[in-house]
Amino acid sequence: MAPAMAAAPWTFSVGATLPGMVGRSTTAGATLGGADAAARGQDIARGALYGGIFGAALPATGRAVGALVSPARTTAAANAIADSAHTSAGGGVAADAKFAQKTYNPMFHPKGKFASMSVDNVAADLKSGTINPADVEINYIVRNGQTIILNTRSAQSLEAAGIPRSLWNGVNRTGNQLFEDLLNGQIGRNRGAPFDTVRRSGAQ
Repeated sequence: MAPAMAAAPWTFSVGATLPGMVGRSTTAGATLGGADAAARGQDIARGALYGGIFGAALPATGRAVGALVSPARTTAAANAIADSAHTSAGGGVAADAKFAQKTYNPMFHPKGKFASMSVDNVAADLKSGTINPADVEINYIVRNGQTIILNTRSAQSLEAAGIPRSLWNGVNRTGNQLFEDLLNGQIGRNRGAPFDTVRRSGAQ
């Protein structure tokens, strides 16, 4: 405890109930407010009034802030932030990540983000800066220690544009049942998956 607080704990509302804290803090605030006004050559009564109001508000405010930053709340907030960071975008993709399928259609899905665009179109826009790498989301799952990419065409566009995997907008979907099912489907249709490389449909 600071020396001043130890010398006059009632002034600083230490160890008191909330009603007692309010009363003592009001008195202290009024005293300090009046003294300050006198020193400044201002209205002492008005200074005491404002000081008392301010002093009365401090104990309740202090308790509210204390509740908000309690260990339990702080831990919960930290865990929420950690969970968000784990699944948030922009974390890159492992250099040794593999693909869930061995071939891909050079045209993006007609109802997707890059509808009517080809892998080459997106790669060209990435090179020119028309498309930011952060706008090309790469979902992946870590299974048995191996990172497996789900967005084959998007990944190929980024590779064609010469963007290193460390700068990809990677999103870890491990444990998300929707994406786990998507991966199961891709692996089921592609014997021998996952693969180190992929090729375009129809290419040799």
